[in-house]
Amino acid sequence: GNCTLYLAPEPGEALVHLQATLQSAVPDCDDAARHAAGFTPHLSVGQVRGRESRARLQSELQAGWRPLFFRADRISLIWRNPPPDDVFRVGLRVTLGADARCESPADEE
Repeated sequence: GNCTLYLAPEPGEALVHLQATLQSAVPDCDDAARHAAGFTPHLSVGQVRGRESRARLQSELQAGWRPLFFRADRISLIWRNPPPDDVFRVGLRVTLGADARCESPADEE
């Protein structure tokens, strides 16, 4: 079957807290919270077919991996429609901090 490879931030608590805060602002967007384990902070980096392909991609990525540190100042809320139109789209951008605001991508055009 298909395998998605993703990076898991360490520690992930700050991102779990951020997701919970965003969830309270848009309670109808609860897809992540419906998973058995709840929200899992992650960054998808690839999708492959089969365990051998997954192991190969994982080895390639790990060979050159260096820790990454970042500060989030903006969050993009994404969603997708049912197939065949199941491409992720940015539905809303949320600026964090003192200048907090929400913008639709259409506002930026």
